[in-house]
Amino acid sequence: MRYLKQHENTENFMEALLRNHKVYRPIVEILDNIVKDAKELNWLDFEEIALAISSANNSEFCKEIHRGTKDAINNNQSSVAVSEDLDIIISFSLKLNKNPNDITVEDIKRVQDKRWSDETIENVISWVGAVNMYNTMANGFGFSDELPSEAFDQMATETTNRGGYVSVFDYFASQS
Repeated sequence: MRYLKQHENTENFMEALLRNHKVYRPIVEILDNIVKDAKELNWLDFEEIALAISSANNSEFCKEIHRGTKDAINNNQSSVAVSEDLDIIISFSLKLNKNPNDITVEDIKRVQDKRWSDETIENVISWVGAVNMYNTMANGFGFSDELPSEAFDQMATETTNRGGYVSVFDYFASQS
């Protein structure tokens, strides 16, 4: 059920963003910029984190997008694997997502002890914030996973084939 009148006839969350793409495109850019800036984590790692965050936030639409993107990366880039010691990053991400005020210097130290740099920790903090924002918007607008899995898979495949979120967002914006 859509909560806002302007979304009553909107099929999905992506369509809601495209309705006002000039406002929402910069948010999409954040995701690509974080992935492209990262030196120690790869795109698959970020999708693993996003899937964990979206699952924790019960954001079904975002969860399905990240699941699909993760699968598409695995299908298209067989040489990409989840980074070693990603479990500490995911644990840190989930704690950060739940309550950022609960993060302590000890949490940062535990991540650093697994060889992750401060730059990577900064990327993860930024990624969690961006994913959380999308989860909040999708849930707050009243969108869930009403699309069939194939639609999520198609969007994810387009995202990976086009090399990121912005290019697929721009493509969909040009089609609407």
